Amino acid sequence: MEIERFKKKNKNEYTIYFKNNSNINLYEETIINFNIIGKKKINKEELDKIILYNQKYEAYYKALKDLTSKLRTEKELRIKLEKNNYTQNNIDYAINKLKEQGYLNKELYLKSFIADQIHLTLNGPNKIIYNLEKLGFEKTEIDSYMDLLNNNLWLEKINNIIIKKEKLNNNLSISLLKNKIYRDLLVLGYNQELIDQAINEYEFKENPKILEKEIKKIKKRYQNKYNGEELKKVIKNKLYQKGFKLEDIDLDNY
Repeated sequence: MEIERFKKKNKNEYTIYFKNNSNINLYEETIINFNIIGKKKINKEELDKIILYNQKYEAYYKALKDLTSKLRTEKELRIKLEKNNYTQNNIDYAINKLKEQGYLNKELYLKSFIADQIHLTLNGPNKIIYNLEKLGFEKTEIDSYMDLLNNNLWLEKINNIIIKKEKLNNNLSISLLKNKIYRDLLVLGYNQELIDQAINEYEFKENPKILEKEIKKIKKRYQNKYNGEELKKVIKNKLYQKGFKLEDIDLDNY
């Protein structure tokens, strides 16, 4: 195949045009390795070798591009390259080259990931550890950074979550709200002891509008079946089942 011209495609890649109206994109490293600039013709056998050699740089630059948009782990990069059908040898080459150049820095990734989880998500320590393990980090590696964080940090996050959930609550009694918050915090990965401490120390305030709404809803449902003191008894029982304190309930006002 006779070479017609070269055209720079981007910083590290060129397009080679052949006189048979075909073309191929090659990375600078491939062009240098095969001294293509000085060639006028490339036979089929040599072209196959060039393409094969160029594929490892395709994998490398693909991984490098992914790293420039977001910090990634070795495991994440391997999965992305596998999805793009790169061979294992080319993936290994790309990963090893990135390591040599300092792009795959575990310490930097761990610090950045943990900081983002703390400041940008509601996740607690157990969920953060779980997410890092899924990314391919060993428990000992994770613990070396997580152990530097004290309980006051997690208690502050828990309290902020409690405050937010109490403000957004418009249908639960304090008792049911506490139970819901407790379950939610466990799912978010907080330790049971810290959840108990935060909930026990927080001063929840019953929202009278919620109680009023529940009373009206129950009354409407049962007023055709019961009346007088019997209706009051039914309403109180239903409210008690929903976690409201009986001493807070004065049905004479409704």
